[in-house]
Amino acid sequence: MTSSASPTHRRGNVRPDLSRRAILIIGVLTAGVLMALALNLSPYLRGPESWRWAYAIPGWPWRHLIPAVVVGGYCLAVTRALQRSPTGPKAAARFLLLTAVSVPLIQAALLFPESPDILRPLFYRTISAGASGVFTVGSRIQALLPSLRDYPALMPTFPVHPQRYPPGLPVLFYLARRAFELAPGLADRVGFTLRLYQCHDLALMRLSNATLATAAIQMALPIVSGLVVFPLYGLAKAVGGKQAAWVAVGLYPLVPSFALWSARWDQAYPLVACLAWCLFVTGLVKDRLWLLFAAGLTLGGGLFLSFGLISMAMPLGITGILWAILRPGDRRLRRLVLRGAVTLSGVVLPWAAYQCIVGNGFADIWRVSMSFHLGLSRDYWTWLLYHPYDFLLFLGLPIAGLFAIGVVRSLRQPREPASILTLAFALSLVVLILSGVARGEVARVWLFLSPFPVIAAACVLAHWPQRRCYLPVIFGLMAMSVLVLNIFLRVVTTGVTDPPHVETQAEAPALAHRSGARFGEDITLIGYDVSDRTLRAGSAFTVTVAWDTLAPLSTSYTVFNHLRSSDGDLVAQIDGLPMGGLAPTTCWRPGQVIVDTVVIEVPERLAPGTYTLVTGLYDYDTGDRLPVVGPGATADGELNLTTVEAPP
Repeated sequence: MTSSASPTHRRGNVRPDLSRRAILIIGVLTAGVLMALALNLSPYLRGPESWRWAYAIPGWPWRHLIPAVVVGGYCLAVTRALQRSPTGPKAAARFLLLTAVSVPLIQAALLFPESPDILRPLFYRTISAGASGVFTVGSRIQALLPSLRDYPALMPTFPVHPQRYPPGLPVLFYLARRAFELAPGLADRVGFTLRLYQCHDLALMRLSNATLATAAIQMALPIVSGLVVFPLYGLAKAVGGKQAAWVAVGLYPLVPSFALWSARWDQAYPLVACLAWCLFVTGLVKDRLWLLFAAGLTLGGGLFLSFGLISMAMPLGITGILWAILRPGDRRLRRLVLRGAVTLSGVVLPWAAYQCIVGNGFADIWRVSMSFHLGLSRDYWTWLLYHPYDFLLFLGLPIAGLFAIGVVRSLRQPREPASILTLAFALSLVVLILSGVARGEVARVWLFLSPFPVIAAACVLAHWPQRRCYLPVIFGLMAMSVLVLNIFLRVVTTGVTDPPHVETQAEAPALAHRSGARFGEDITLIGYDVSDRTLRAGSAFTVTVAWDTLAPLSTSYTVFNHLRSSDGDLVAQIDGLPMGGLAPTTCWRPGQVIVDTVVIEVPERLAPGTYTLVTGLYDYDTGDRLPVVGPGATADGELNLTTVEAPP
């Protein structure tokens, strides 16, 4: 009998015509859905009325060439490497390094259409109370232990997202601030760099450079998230072999839900989930209890970052049960109970230690968290449909299709390790959907679950007879998915506005009077001009001043211009931020001259005589004036500019 007449293909037990048909269906379905989303044929493609993704038409189409080139280049490099079937430890190291480095590069390219300066959206997503809010909470912590003792009581005062979070992330920001305080030079360099992006936000500018610098740890999440490829490779290799591991690692950077939420902490949770499941499966394969304990310990530590990770307990438990039932020699009840107890002890241990040290624990924080989470009243039946749709759409329809094939394949060959993982995840996903514990979009919230359908899909693709032909197709479809969703959907909105654009000058304009007086250590008054040296009651005159700074400023100073009588009485004044608030001193940069013009109203009743015009700067919060040095300076922080006359 010839191979063409054989009812099944020997490798993977899949007929070539069935795999071709599956690829064709996946391709047509993916192209159709993406086109419908791009054309916005129906808003229901973006979610129900109670909650849906924002639709956006690209304002700078040429900017999208950058992500297209980067994603396309990545697909070309990875598919060529996979078609060569790399083997050996050096090949594995090179491939893992390629994908780990590509993760932040791809995410940076996807941010380019939003802003060519990619630090800007990363910083905005970090400091936004609406998009994240964790930075806001972390910056409030002054003393660690008292804050942790009061944490359940403080949670209702937090922004919307941290109200549901355990204390791990705010503590991480606090510890980062303490580390930056030990390196003030580094804190100043990082802090002053980040001030550029929100120099007009006076509340944010009141924070120290060390506090602002802690935003860098969240902004670095694209780099940190690249580390997921290592436990992902280990887990995929343990259950599906090397070929499946290569494919899974290559595909994961293209998963839209993973790539589109840069600088959101959800992006770090797949690393925790993969590491926990990798340790757990390795412990089952090698029958090592300490690995099971390490898996539980990883999950327990992860729960300090997000309570959503508690959902990992379900697939881990189902995996252990299926392993005990389906694997030969593992059907002893005592062994199953022992494994479960060891894993659970690892989960409980860090929280038990926390309870002993702080005085409150998991139950206290969970109770407050769920009071906010479960308070979202949304229709159960609507989300029963939209939860799987949302998760699978941002997973990538090619991977979703291969995952569905993997579930069918696992039912036919349930004893394989890959089948156990696939079935455990599929059952957990169904229970999670039916439970109704989620109250809205899950593409981000369930992001930590995304590696496991990718592994299931990779196990299917790696064992297809013509995978070398299908790999470019699947990678191309995934590239289309992440690019189209990035172009036409706004998955992260911050509500943060750019600083106002202010015209500055490289050189001081021609002014009637030169000064050179120094305020504080860095601010220089270059010169000034007065429109009228003769005062008229009920009129007004203008004062134009030119400022410069030698270094970036961390305080927003108020400029005062006072008109004083010969007796020192205050006759008229105008206090405010430079240029009507458009150029606070925190926005000043060395080498940029700020020219500010103010109008001073003369009182209706003005006694004849000589009046002195003085200026200076002070901190609005404390009232403290900057000391001034130079001709006309006074000891109380005033600079005498000129005198004007009020005739009889």
